Amino acid sequence: MQRILLFLSLLAFICSCKKQEALPNTIKPTDTSKHPDNGNTPGGSTLTDVNKKYQVLFTVAGFTKEATPIISALQTNAIIPNVVVLPSDDKYYAKIMYIVYDSTGTQVSRLEENLSPEDNGKLFRINKNFRREINNSTPFGTIKDSLKAGDYTLIITAGTQKGSLNKLGEFWQIPSPNGLFPETPLSNAKFFPSDDHNVNYNLMEDAFFYKSVLKVSKNNIEQTIVPERIIGQLSINIEDHTPQKASYYRIYIDNELYDFSMDKAHAEGTRNNLTSYVTKNYSGESNYSLSCKVLNTQTPVTLKIEGYSGLQLSVRKTIPNIRINKGETTSISTKLFSNN
Repeated sequence: MQRILLFLSLLAFICSCKKQEALPNTIKPTDTSKHPDNGNTPGGSTLTDVNKKYQVLFTVAGFTKEATPIISALQTNAIIPNVVVLPSDDKYYAKIMYIVYDSTGTQVSRLEENLSPEDNGKLFRINKNFRREINNSTPFGTIKDSLKAGDYTLIITAGTQKGSLNKLGEFWQIPSPNGLFPETPLSNAKFFPSDDHNVNYNLMEDAFFYKSVLKVSKNNIEQTIVPERIIGQLSINIEDHTPQKASYYRIYIDNELYDFSMDKAHAEGTRNNLTSYVTKNYSGESNYSLSCKVLNTQTPVTLKIEGYSGLQLSVRKTIPNIRINKGETTSISTKLFSNN
């Protein structure tokens, strides 16, 4: 009997051990908020949200669609400049360039609009030195883009067709949709309001600039922007009659600047002895007026006026220390051929 009881006890112990081995391991409750399969990431943002882009819409305003004369009053019989604020209704520009940089200064988006006959109404995206059309019916001055949530630097430049970014335009090049759009970090990015400085072309063109911090979040953005004019104008009145031997004038600006740092938001690149304006077919009348745009609104410039008969220089006058301010016309009136 004792053997039977011992056998039954041993059998019960063996069965109990097998039952324990058959039980599954304990599984802790799953935190579904952090499970990779549900598309969520720590912090409550989903992977979809991280990659999602939000619409940004900018209206670039404050301009006319036709070029109008810049009005300025002249202070006659004096070399002392007379400063006149340019009227607000003459802000004409034919090209708008939109650039966005991330917090590291890397370009993340670049768009362009212009009013040239072949491109009017079209919105272009520029990426990796190439330009491609993305919309063929965009009202000029309307920039529509989409960006991921984050902090950015927004820059908008406006001016004439000669304006360019990061590469100085060359007047003899036929505009090309590809190969003329280098991508540069914000720290080195430049806006060139004009083409290269050939003596037969105006040195500087009208130019406008806007820069701000752009915070993109889960709300779409609609904003109206009015760029600031970054050039000034020099208006010259030549009081005396021009002798027959002087057939045309040439205007030079010393200490002019020719590019605009988009990071620092000021003009740079000093060049001297650059022709800023050439006028031909002069009729010889007195009080002859001409004007030119100047990018250097930071330090005084020197004006040189030359009168030519054919290729021969007949008269020259130098007027130093002229200060030109953004958005203003500095007018001077002087005699060139006599001191009377």
